[in-house]
Amino acid sequence: MKLFSLRAGASLLLAFVLLATMLVPAFAAEPAATFSSPYVFTEQSIGTSITGRWTGSLDTSKDNLGAVITVKSGFHGTIILDNVVIEGLGEYGAAIKVEAGANPTFMIQGNNILTSCSYRAGIEVGVNARVNLIGSGVLHVQGGAYGAGIGGGSGMGAGTIGIANHSS
Repeated sequence: MKLFSLRAGASLLLAFVLLATMLVPAFAAEPAATFSSPYVFTEQSIGTSITGRWTGSLDTSKDNLGAVITVKSGFHGTIILDNVVIEGLGEYGAAIKVEAGANPTFMIQGNNILTSCSYRAGIEVGVNARVNLIGSGVLHVQGGAYGAGIGGGSGMGAGTIGIANHSS
């Protein structure tokens, strides 16, 4: 009887370890790609797919608010975020800045983490801008101190934000 209990316990432990090792890569996978140059989308730009971990640096200050991804006024297109990780920005750095007059659609695919620094929103949506978030992926957005996750930074208003689950 004791031998049976020991075998059953060992089998259960082995099954748990195998299950845990299969699940960890699905949730904690690092993006294979990296990018270090900021993206700037203008009125003439067409959308693109962005993937990977941000490894660059931004030269930012209180008078020079920078962003890794900037969407300028007049842009009306789709930008795909596919397993994007933006973290560790310098003070006053934002992951994404959408300027007034822009209307981008961000299609979310995979697991995306966007973290801005002090005074900035994770996805900064300027007054008179509209952002549409669609897709079946995961989007984790965090603003810095005094900044929203999605919306305005410290002392800033925000535009319109639309969120929909869209799987295609």
